[in-house]
Amino acid sequence: MRALVVCALIAACAPAFAEGDYAPDSTAWNGLSELFEVAREAGCEMRAADTLDWSSLDGREVLWFVYPRTSIDADKLARFIAAGGRAVIADDFGAASLALDALGLHRSSSRPEVAPEARFQENPNLPIAHPRLATELGRATPTLIANHPASFATAIPATFEFGPGEALVVEGRLGEGSFVAIADPSVLINNMLKTDPDRAFARALVAHTCRPGRDRILLFSRAFVARGEPPAFAGAPPDATSPFARFNDGMRGLDGWLASSSGRAPLWAFACFFALAALAVLLDAFPPRAALDDRWTRLDRRDSEGDRGEWSGVPWDYALPAALLREELLARLAEALEPSGAARASEAPPAKLDFDWTGPRALDRLIADRFGARAGRTAAELWRLLHRIRWRTADGEVLPDERVSRRHLERMHALAVSLFETIRNPHPPSEV
Repeated sequence: MRALVVCALIAACAPAFAEGDYAPDSTAWNGLSELFEVAREAGCEMRAADTLDWSSLDGREVLWFVYPRTSIDADKLARFIAAGGRAVIADDFGAASLALDALGLHRSSSRPEVAPEARFQENPNLPIAHPRLATELGRATPTLIANHPASFATAIPATFEFGPGEALVVEGRLGEGSFVAIADPSVLINNMLKTDPDRAFARALVAHTCRPGRDRILLFSRAFVARGEPPAFAGAPPDATSPFARFNDGMRGLDGWLASSSGRAPLWAFACFFALAALAVLLDAFPPRAALDDRWTRLDRRDSEGDRGEWSGVPWDYALPAALLREELLARLAEALEPSGAARASEAPPAKLDFDWTGPRALDRLIADRFGARAGRTAAELWRLLHRIRWRTADGEVLPDERVSRRHLERMHALAVSLFETIRNPHPPSEV
């Protein structure tokens, strides 16, 4: 939290930036050297550029426009993103207005008005935005400090916003690609990155857009020159170490060998080689039975593809939505059973919520004490149904196997809806 007072004083006295500001190598309060340090810490190459050659982009480049003073071609940026590209646009002075309009964001002409408690050190020039989406960026920090910001009006849900209709950070998708728009580029300048919230956001932004050791961020600040046309495909290249990539490499090698053999090898040899190669890929792609663990039956969010992560371990019945229901139940009950203010003051221990409960009776008593007998009975019945579903525990114990039918899932869903409604409007604990 050091240098916050300095940051506030400078920001209050500097509503506009001079021509030399946002310089990539500048260590001044409004330079970008700290941003480059954040990228280095994350293992991502960030390169300052003054020429944007759209035709040279090969899918490894991520475009960052931070305080651009040259107009960004809206059509080319949209085509680049739609083809699988990734971009960050941080602008509040208008050079990127046409490009942002094409992405569905409209820059507000007035500064956001926030309550005194939502201002850093009560400074009206330093409004604080709060997360509204639980994305990778939204989870990075509970607050984000802006400096003389603009805001976006958009139909896209805001990741961070000052208030309704006043978005500071917006994440969006177009075609195969994605973008992050920031209505205040100064959240990335040196002095703002001295604050814990803004530095945490910068780290998350780098991690969200760049794969360490594989991608490079091309940063365009102030004036730059643009030429060429975007590529037809701008998506990230596939992982060369995956089993299927190695299989493709093997097939290319086989093709070269066949071309050089001039047909001397018998056809059956080619067929055997191909069959063995395919079998090796299949064995490599799926783990042996002894290696199967709970990752194959629990929800596992993979972030290797940025915000295009996929769910793995989907069973061939209704177990996946049941697992989602189970996680929702645990989250809601944990929140509902959190000690009240008086209980917290007396250091009462929080209720333990886990599927290691001793049984439905214990859960019945726990819920009934707080929300009434009806809620306790509902929670106990829901526990019995969910506990019968096949899952593998952390220590390797296999729970009783029972596939989830649609009727089973509908019953659990009805119980959960009833329980959540009771939690919102609890009955007296004395109810029978």
